[in-house]
Amino acid sequence: MNPDHEIELILVSVPDAETGKRLARQLAEERLIACANILPGMTSIYTWQGSVEEAEETLLILKTRPSLFERVESFLKREHPYDTPEIVGIRTADVSGQYREWLLDSTLGHF
Repeated sequence: MNPDHEIELILVSVPDAETGKRLARQLAEERLIACANILPGMTSIYTWQGSVEEAEETLLILKTRPSLFERVESFLKREHPYDTPEIVGIRTADVSGQYREWLLDSTLGHF
């Protein structure tokens, strides 16, 4: 299957909903994503610099085409407030045709 018939979901944790809205809006304006879901109220427990930490965070679910993953990643590394942001891509081909077409129409094509 052509990779651009798949979609990429990118999971990104951020410190709060306002940060998530700012990042998502910029990515959407640049047409690097078609959509972002912003899910506040997430509790994260993780190891950082040898200690187990706990923090309230917000989860972003970004939806894009696989060919744009590296550009989204580059943007997030530059604009995200964390030193080591969570940027996890999940590629899927199991997407309704109508939604896939909307996503492809809403994002930048090949370069």
